Amino acid sequence: MDDLSAEAKHALIEAAGFRELGMAEDSAAALSRVPAGESGHPAVLLAWCETEAARENWTAARDRALSLTSAAPSMAAGWFWLGFALRRAESPAAAWRALRPVVGGFSEEPVVDYNFACYACLDGQIDQAKASLDRLFATDPKWRECALRDEDLLAIRDWLLSK
Repeated sequence: MDDLSAEAKHALIEAAGFRELGMAEDSAAALSRVPAGESGHPAVLLAWCETEAARENWTAARDRALSLTSAAPSMAAGWFWLGFALRRAESPAAAWRALRPVVGGFSEEPVVDYNFACYACLDGQIDQAKASLDRLFATDPKWRECALRDEDLLAIRDWLLSK
């Protein structure tokens, strides 16, 4: 964020504060004050993803996430938001297809792989879901407890219990 203007930084801080207070429309208003030349910055796009999700505007969140993954493909948060928004704006299958190319690419951000497994399971891609979860559990067994409580993974509950 060091490469943003003071005006953009202020708008991002203000927008985050509004989101924390559940004031998504005010967050959007704050973000609209980011100078046009900085609107494509990853930090700004991420804030828009979070704001559009808070507004439950899944199509807009998807579009912002697409811009974010294009601007910063190595940023796991962009892929998280892309999958999350696609699931709601389109389908779990769309989310699964979008995340498939990056699965395993964010070892420091395992939520991308976890969400991929959820979307794969919801789409009936059971082997893909299991493979993703196996890799995740091997690196961090705590994810198994989360998976056991996740309704998206009901189709593989017996398999999860055997792990």
